[in-house]
Formats: sequence, C-alpha cells, structure tokens
Amino acid sequence: MATTKVQVNGRPGRHIYHACGLRQGDPLSPLLFVVVMEVINAMIQEADHQEQLTPLYGSKIKFRASIYADDLVIFLAPEVLDFSCMRQILEAFEGASGLATNVDKCSITPIRCDDSMIGDILQVFPYRVRPFPITYLGAPLSTSRLGHAHEQQIVDMVAARIPTWKSNLLTSIGHATLVKTTLSAIPVHTSICCALSPWAIKEIDRRRRAFLWAGADTVTGGKCKVAWPVTCIPQGSRGLDLPDLTTLGVALRLHWEWLRRSDPSAPWVELPHKMDAISDAMFMASVRVVIGDGMRARFWIDNWQPNGPICLLAPALFRAVGPRQRGRSIRDALLNGRRKRDITGARTIAVISEFAAVHEICQSVDLTSGISDPFVWKWTADGEYTAASAYRVFLFGTMELAGAREVWKAPAPLPPKIRFFFSLVLRGRLWTAERRMRHGL
Repeated sequence: MATTKVQVNGRPGRHIYHACGLRQGDPLSPLLFVVVMEVINAMIQEADHQEQLTPLYGSKIKFRASIYADDLVIFLAPEVLDFSCMRQILEAFEGASGLATNVDKCSITPIRCDDSMIGDILQVFPYRVRPFPITYLGAPLSTSRLGHAHEQQIVDMVAARIPTWKSNLLTSIGHATLVKTTLSAIPVHTSICCALSPWAIKEIDRRRRAFLWAGADTVTGGKCKVAWPVTCIPQGSRGLDLPDLTTLGVALRLHWEWLRRSDPSAPWVELPHKMDAISDAMFMASVRVVIGDGMRARFWIDNWQPNGPICLLAPALFRAVGPRQRGRSIRDALLNGRRKRDITGARTIAVISEFAAVHEICQSVDLTSGISDPFVWKWTADGEYTAASAYRVFLFGTMELAGAREVWKAPAPLPPKIRFFFSLVLRGRLWTAERRMRHGL
C-alpha cells in the first residue's frame, strides 16, 4: 500500500496510508486538488520548454494553461502535432493521477482557423467544436460585442426568480430587499468581465422596478411611487439604495485597470485592453502615484505630481504628443530626455509655453532606484482599490432630501417597513391628510 511522509524540521514523520480518501465538501479536498492539477500545468510547461509545442503568435499570452478548480483552458497553435502532444499529456496525467478527461464536457474553440485545419485536428483530437461566443465559468466570452440573444439569458435568469416568491406576503421593504440582494446580484458576475448593453440593463431594470412596486414581472407607471433613477440613490440622500447596474458595472471593471497598473507581473497584463472614457477619467482622478524609480508610472497621463496629471496641466502640449508615446514612463521621460521627442504635432506658442512649464516641474523630481512606483487609491484609508468605494464616488453630489438621513439612520428601534413608509411620506408619494387637502379631497 502506498504511503506518504511529511518532513517536520528536517525529520520525516509517521507513515500516512493512502486508504481513506476525502469526502466531497471536505475543506482539505480543494487544496489537494490544486496540488494534483499543478502537475498537468508543469507537464504542459515542460512540453513548451522542450519545443514540443508550436510557439503562439506574438508574446501576449505568457502561459498556455489556465486552471480554475477542475476547469482547464489550453492555448494551442492549430497544428496536428501540437494536439497529438497534448493528447499524450492528458493520457499520461490520467494514468498517473486517475483523473480522466470528460470528453462530453470538452470542446475546441477555433480562433482564425479555416475548416481544413479543424478537420485535421479532429482526426487526432475528436472533441466537439464550439465557435465563439462561448461561456466559461459562467461568463460569456466573445470576439465581438455580445448580441441580444446572449444577454437575453441573463434577463431570463432575473425574470425566472420573480414567480418563485410569494410577493403578496411580503412588505414593500421586503420587495426592496429581494431586489437589492438577489435580482441585482444576478448580472454582477457578467458585469465584472464585460459591459452589458443599455438594452439588457433596461430589460433587467424593468423587472426589478415591477417587483419592487407590484411584486410581479410587469407594472404600470401609475403604481411606481418613485422614479427608478431616484431609487438607485443612497438612502441617506433621497433614494432606496438599490444598485445602479450601469454605474456598478463600471466600478467593477475599473478593478481590472487597478490590477493592471499596480501589479504588472500578472500574466494577463499585456492582453489587449481598452477602457471607456468614463472609466479612464475616473481612474485618472482617483489614483495618485508616489514616484519611486519611475518605471511603472506614466509621465503624460498619470497623477504623479501635486497639480494633477500632465495631460490636464498642459492640454495643448498633450495633444501634440503622439498616441504611442503617451504611455512613456517617468524614468524614460526624465533621465533619457525622450519627452522632447514625444512631441510630434505642431509646435505652436501654446505648446512651447506649456513645455517650458513642464520642464520646470521635471527639474525638481528625484527618482529612487530599487523602489517601484506605488499606486494609491484616494477613496480608501489603506490606499487599496475597492469597487464599493468607486461606486460611492460615482454617486457624490446627489441632492439630499430633508429628513431622509434621519429616517434611515435614526438609532431608534423602528422596523424597516416603518422607515420605508416615512421615506415615501417625505417624498409626498402617499395620500396624507395634508396632500388630500391640497388636492381638495
């Protein structure tokens, strides 16, 4: 019988007999599974190192295998020999570990491959072919923008939850709680990796609004006591603190840019990425860079000096800088003097004047070798990014309703349904005696 010993302080411990195994749900099971799956990752890396696999085009993909739990994604060139080698690796791993590949759940997704390539590959790797868009870890993946057919699945998931609740037995605050914790949470996973279209958000909001005010999947405008944009404002102002899906999606995806800039060693950093204008402006206004060696901070667009980023301090000069040069690091711009060569546009009087002002700023900058440039998020105490803080910043400046903060934040032991009732009274959305008198009723 096979046994294992664990070394403690250099001395092997007692024999551990491989006989009992682990039950599903055991907290030790995922850790052992990760150890086992690391073997197949090492086998793939060794095959790549031994040049048994054709190099992938470009250098953006640093690792061929992406493993999450028991899901494995492998990137291969469309060559028959590569797929033959990968099949041998999977068979060797199965023989050593006993973990067999489930053929029914495996698929090949071609990227820029013609039919002849796919036909040859299927001869040695007979898995089903699934072209884009596909679903991986519950999120849709596509080489283009998602269509309504794929977003409709998310809308249907939201709509399917409503009939399962007995809404006639719930209070209005109960409806609001379910909308906030369940219906609003369903599209969050997809919003982390891709932006939902305005059509999808409108359809989801239509169902959230209907359940909030009518407890059903449809509602007429007369039953909605408060406009939907107002319900997404924090309770302390004048809303019901329901998530705004558009703003929430931007805050969630902004985390990727934070990780990209603060941790350049991540394997996905060099993959193509483009932020929308709102996210770009938010990141520029919310992140401060402390200058170290100047290797990570960007000279033209990062907020590395007290007066703000150079692109806002000298807009005419920034417009004269070429698009490829705008990612120049501070170290290159200061020590190598490349900021002068970055100016490819017309050298007008405004450009020359702003360049002189920027040159004076650069004279007082000192770089510290061996210390990377730390990124600081302004809206948290520890300087680390959180989606919650970014979402709150997007809601800064909302108008407050007199008495709303006292209703929701009062320490008195009031039931939530009473607070909800008084919040509607403050908005004049209930037929109180005063309101009936104003209408002559």
